[in-house]
Amino acid sequence: MTMMSKKKLSQEAFDAAVEDLVDGLGLEIEEAIESACEEFEIQGFCLDGIVKQKGGAEVLAKLPTAMAAAALKAALQGEKEALRSAVGSLGKELEEAANKEDTDEAARLLLASAKADAAELLLTCVDKAESEKDADLLTQSLSSLLRQLSSDHARDHLVQENGPRRLVALLEAAGDEDQEARRVLLLRVCAASMAEQEEGKCGYMSWGLPKIIAGRLASFQGKADKDSLEACCQCVKGILTADDTRPTPLAMEAQFGGEFAKALSMDKDGVTASLLSCLGRVARECSETGWDPDVRECARQVALGLKKIALNDEICKKFVEDSPACVPTLLSFMTSSARDPKGKEVFQAVLQLLRQVSACDTVKKELVERDATEALCDLLEDHERMRSAGERPGGLGTVAIQSVLYVLTNMTLRSPDVAERLADLGGFDRVRQVEASYPDKPKLLRQCCLLVRNSAVRSAKVREVLLKGGMEAVVRRVKERHADQCGDVCAAALRDMGLADYNA
Repeated sequence: MTMMSKKKLSQEAFDAAVEDLVDGLGLEIEEAIESACEEFEIQGFCLDGIVKQKGGAEVLAKLPTAMAAAALKAALQGEKEALRSAVGSLGKELEEAANKEDTDEAARLLLASAKADAAELLLTCVDKAESEKDADLLTQSLSSLLRQLSSDHARDHLVQENGPRRLVALLEAAGDEDQEARRVLLLRVCAASMAEQEEGKCGYMSWGLPKIIAGRLASFQGKADKDSLEACCQCVKGILTADDTRPTPLAMEAQFGGEFAKALSMDKDGVTASLLSCLGRVARECSETGWDPDVRECARQVALGLKKIALNDEICKKFVEDSPACVPTLLSFMTSSARDPKGKEVFQAVLQLLRQVSACDTVKKELVERDATEALCDLLEDHERMRSAGERPGGLGTVAIQSVLYVLTNMTLRSPDVAERLADLGGFDRVRQVEASYPDKPKLLRQCCLLVRNSAVRSAKVREVLLKGGMEAVVRRVKERHADQCGDVCAAALRDMGLADYNA
């Protein structure tokens, strides 16, 4: 379940609250605004973009983005050149708003144009450009719409105007090879419109966007198609991210497991198979040309897309059963990117994917057979060597090391043979070194203790190795320092090492 974000607040609701405080309690306008801000913040509302002065709605309507939207509305009734000019002017205002250093001012400008119906107007321009085969106007309108969709109000309006159906229809119509740039732009607009908008995500599912995504991914030919791959993966992540925190039925369903059903549906539409095919294509290109920036980005996008869709065992099994080269490829990417100073983002994306899929027994077995235990232990050793020698002051980074430990924890679960192999490789010496190096990182130390627990519980050999190696003292130090965050797993680790006084 995702972390709850702040609730949305309309300018009209804020203005009404201020007016009630002035009329009902006799407060001065400044006092009323301050009181309203405090009350809404206590209630968990987001005040970004809200005009905190009397008649805020009227102030919004006079901002340059709102004025440009109003001009566009008028231009829709006029000549084509006037329409192009109006779309261009609104796009320029939106671009300037997005580049504002003051994020509150930027949010206010985007809110102003959203309330002036900019999203609906630009969508109308898109339809008009498509019907008249005006490629320049279509691109201009979509680019402006993409900027406008940074506003949650604009995303709401887009859905209300059947935006998902209309955008999917445009994607279906863009079938020619020379329309690739248009398809990419359309996919980016689709992805942007999904943020915190569960109704929109479901609309895209219903109107067949996953099948279009699967088709685009299936035609991926390498880094030359990087933009298309990135846009498709953004859509996959957008649909499968439960980020709409409003108390609507669809949003609540998504927050409590609805993404699993969507992932299964997307898998049946061919998205998983197409992403696995893309992984193979990136691997071949990497072997041919090496890790250039575009290949790195393709690898990162595929890994993140696969991580997002791999939400149950049925899907995870396909990483082995339908794509025998998948696990070896991921391990190869992991080790090569870890040693590449420019490969940090690929390394972290692959580790996130391995964290996700290593909980599946089929994948876990494949990881063991492909010597993942050895590879992960080598990473822990490389981290300490880089850090100690000053080669890389932060080594591989604590986030990466926590992920490595997480994968090992999954692999040792109910697998004493893996735990014993880890012991033979000196893996628990690395765990002790992590505790010594990062005594004030409770999340990292909690993962260490979980690994110890999984490894000890089914193997007398591992318990002996842990106790002789001083792991009891390590776990007790963690327990003493971080009782609130690690106390439970520390007690469990001590218990599974065979210690009677594990609660002491």
